[in-house]
Parts: sequence; structure tokens; C-alpha cells
Amino acid sequence: MPGLASRLDDLHGALRYIDRMIWPTRWLDYTPMWTAAGGTPSVGNGSLVGRYRKTRYHCDVQIDLDVGSTTNTGGGGGAWKFSLPVAMTSDNDIIGSALAFESGVGWQVGCSLIDQSVSLSLITSSFHGAGVQTKVDTPFVWANGHELWLSCSYPCGVA
Repeated sequence: MPGLASRLDDLHGALRYIDRMIWPTRWLDYTPMWTAAGGTPSVGNGSLVGRYRKTRYHCDVQIDLDVGSTTNTGGGGGAWKFSLPVAMTSDNDIIGSALAFESGVGWQVGCSLIDQSVSLSLITSSFHGAGVQTKVDTPFVWANGHELWLSCSYPCGVA
């Protein structure tokens, strides 16, 4: 029969597990890598901020790109891709939300996508329906004051 210390260790481990399931993990900051085929985007005086929280089996991620006057949006015409903080562990594509803000014009709603056939560690976005991915001139020509927000939840393995 196990001793009292062993039982308390077991109880403490069980309570820590329950605590992690009930209370959400705190949000952590990370800096996403921004890539595009045919060009090399750079933030310049804009900002690119990511935050995420990871629970036992899934990850929530939010990415915010604020375009500044010296931001280089890539120029090559390839779709923008942003790195995830933790690689996805799934055989399915994952759809999330995306918002694009064109200063002086307004908002466009789209979707974010983690395409498992491309990479389990990159997220893209699409606007205007049928798969027109976000890039240097889509959904509009990106300029100072424009913003892109991506949000997604995806499976990412055991914490």
C-alpha cells in the first residue's frame, strides 16, 4: 500500500492536470516570420505581432500586421505566409478568420488557412472568395495605415 507522500504526489499531479483543463493558459507573445514567394517582405516601421496560447492539445493564435510607410510587402506577387508558434499536428486543413483594413476605405472579411499539404507551420489568408490569397496587391494594394489580422485555433499535440 502506497504511503501518504506517494498519495499526495498523485493527488497534486491530478489537480495540476484538472487545473490546466479548466483554466485557460495565458497568452504569450511571439514574432511571426513573414514570407512570400518571389519577394522578401519586411516590416520596416510597421509592426508584426503574434500571440498564442497553448492548452494540452490545441493552440490559439492571433497575428496582427500593421503596414508602415517603410514596410516592404514583397513585390513578387506570391501569397503571404506567416509562421505559427507551434507546428500543427493534423491531417486536415484548418480554417480561421481574417480581417483586412484599408485606411480610408474600410474592412474586408476573409479566412485564414493552415494548409496541411503545404506546411504544418505556416498560415495564409484569403479574401474575395475563391482562393485569392493575400499578397502585395490583394485584397487591395497594401500601404501605410493598412492592417491585417489573422486568428485561428488548431491541434498542436500534447503540452
